[in-house]
Amino acid sequence: MNGCTEKRLSARRHHYELGLLSAAERREFELHLLECEACFEAVQKFQNTARQIRHNPKVREIINREAERQPADTTAQVPTRGWRRVIPAMAVVAIALLVFILKPWHIEFQPDLEAVAAENRLAILPFNNLADPSDSLNLGRIIADLLITDLSGSQYMQVISSRRLDDVNSLLERKEETLLPGDLAGKIAAAVKAHWIFTGSIIEDSPAPVLTGQLAQTESGVIVQSFQITGQPGESIFTIIDRLSTEVKNSLSLPPGAGEEKDLRVADVTTYSADAYRYYIEGMDYFSKHYNREAAASFKQALEHDSTFAMVYYHLALVENAKYIKRAVKYASKTGEKEQLYIASLNAQADGEYVEAVGHLQKLVQRYPDEKEAFYRLGWSKYARGKYLEAIDYLNQAIAIDSLYKEAYNLQAYTYHAADDYENSILAINTYIKLYPNEANPYDTRGQLYAAGGEIEKAIASYKKALEIKPDFHSSAVFLGYLYMQKREYGIAEEYFQRLVQSPYQGTQAEGRYYLAFLPMHMGKFQASLDAFDSIIVLERQLEYNELNIAYKHRAKAFVLQTMGRSVRAIEEMEKCLSIREQHSRNKIVFRDLYILLLAENGFIDKAKEEAEKLRVKITEEDARSMAYWFAQGAIAEAEGDFNTALDNYTLAADSTNEFPYQFMQARVALKLDRADIAVEVFEKINRELSLWRLSLASWDVLMHYYLGQAYEQSRWNEKAIEQYEIFLTIWEKTDTELPEITDARRRLERLKQKS
Repeated sequence: MNGCTEKRLSARRHHYELGLLSAAERREFELHLLECEACFEAVQKFQNTARQIRHNPKVREIINREAERQPADTTAQVPTRGWRRVIPAMAVVAIALLVFILKPWHIEFQPDLEAVAAENRLAILPFNNLADPSDSLNLGRIIADLLITDLSGSQYMQVISSRRLDDVNSLLERKEETLLPGDLAGKIAAAVKAHWIFTGSIIEDSPAPVLTGQLAQTESGVIVQSFQITGQPGESIFTIIDRLSTEVKNSLSLPPGAGEEKDLRVADVTTYSADAYRYYIEGMDYFSKHYNREAAASFKQALEHDSTFAMVYYHLALVENAKYIKRAVKYASKTGEKEQLYIASLNAQADGEYVEAVGHLQKLVQRYPDEKEAFYRLGWSKYARGKYLEAIDYLNQAIAIDSLYKEAYNLQAYTYHAADDYENSILAINTYIKLYPNEANPYDTRGQLYAAGGEIEKAIASYKKALEIKPDFHSSAVFLGYLYMQKREYGIAEEYFQRLVQSPYQGTQAEGRYYLAFLPMHMGKFQASLDAFDSIIVLERQLEYNELNIAYKHRAKAFVLQTMGRSVRAIEEMEKCLSIREQHSRNKIVFRDLYILLLAENGFIDKAKEEAEKLRVKITEEDARSMAYWFAQGAIAEAEGDFNTALDNYTLAADSTNEFPYQFMQARVALKLDRADIAVEVFEKINRELSLWRLSLASWDVLMHYYLGQAYEQSRWNEKAIEQYEIFLTIWEKTDTELPEITDARRRLERLKQKS
């Protein structure tokens, strides 16, 4: 290199490309380039990337912000070996920034793949089905989706996802702009910053498909290439898409490296069945509305046509059961890079590998910067870990990509709520409602937020609106039943639970019967509740219903019996529950912590310790989270009178998950330590939250008023204590079992009233 070291070239090149050299120094360096072929070639390779960075608005923003912080006469000495000069301190910032940006891209002397891909950013619109104007089989969308998937495999181009295009189309339609179809296509392409736009038509669909298309520059509208692909009789639509994909790719004049990329057949990364793909798209439409039952049904129909469709299993894991993710992993090789990252992330999440799950998502957003779902999933991962500010940041990035992204607004509402920002939680969910006023889900979410904010009548109205829109949106029916149960309007509560029983779906019917059995327990009629559960168990065995659901009934009976003081029977029922789960469930951990609690509370300490050790082993074997073990250790410590250790363990469990039982026991043991501050905070919190745990532990739900009364009494808030004792005694006024808590509450209430 004519005596020019690599280090020397790098420093001078950065100054030259950023325009930081004086006129004399620039001439001197350019003369050097004429003399040094290696340096000239290196600078030429670097020039395109440096130009993009120099004009990058984020880079300029950082430099301008730094300039405002520097005194006008600030200078810095920058040694450059043969060329030594004094330059503004901002140049140091700019050079450091450039090096910082280049480092993670690994592009020092390589073509910038990201820059090439950005230059070949392509939008593919749904095909116009001239052969079937109603497009009854959704063929126009299917063909566009398949072409997008096929071309997305190239690292030399960015292909906008169909969901992103749908989002932009919806946004333009909401603006009520009067546009010709061609104008609309251009507007959509411009909105997603596509350099190219592909529009196509289906001329014939039988006996063989005939597809036409046009590739145009977005800014000029100039058509650079037209296509016509004629299928052969009996030829698969997937092989036709492969041929069209090759022609489109060749028309973009991509770098030579693009020709060396492995050209996968689109069927190899999706499905070989057009029917499977059609049901998959139908399921995705339901999925976007949170109509999970309908989505699951469509996904399962897709599997009937192709049982190896990986992304169907991925979405079934989201809407129905996490176990499906393992099937998605099994067939992940039949997907593209983007889909594999989604599958890997969800699989890591299911295995409790939080860091790995987030890592896959971060790779995803680096490779596909418009992938709003990845930002959403990152937000969800932070939300689940209690990192609410980080979650909001990721959700805002998702919304910046798509201002109509309802899932992001929905989770944003829950995240603000978890961060105790009630005002912004309602603002977020009302934005969702304003955008999608005819969908049930946002009203259901708002009902939960209103209830948590103590606005019960508003919550009821919002839940009713959800059912008005979608009468079988059963989540709203469940919580309406629960709220009316809390209001002690048991007849109305029963009506809402009966709506579930009348559902055509067996699972929803079972859910309705389950909740109906809790109504008498909430009223203090414990024996009637036990009888109801016994009847349900008999009925569901006759119907040969899912045995795992019967396990839930035995667990419910166990805690009714425990509340009644019938400890031996309670333990027997819990053992029946665990026996069923041992035979029929892969998850051997669920409910074992509650079993250990019953053993410990009823004096079977050695047995509780033995079961806790078994639980620890199972958690280790399944690489599961440890909160169940901490809860079990808390129960054992409390039974042995070590309340400080009990509180520590219960707190560990409660901090790991917001589940009602863990928080309930944390607050209850805090009372035994005269830590009214903790007890008040936790009991007030869980008293505001709606959860299915509160409904399925209905006796604890009522006892919470008794314990909250004690917490207020310890805090010397006598009026609040009186209020809670009165609520407790009113609910169980006509109980069929005289409990010690009832006797104690009466005594405490009388004493407090005498003081006031």
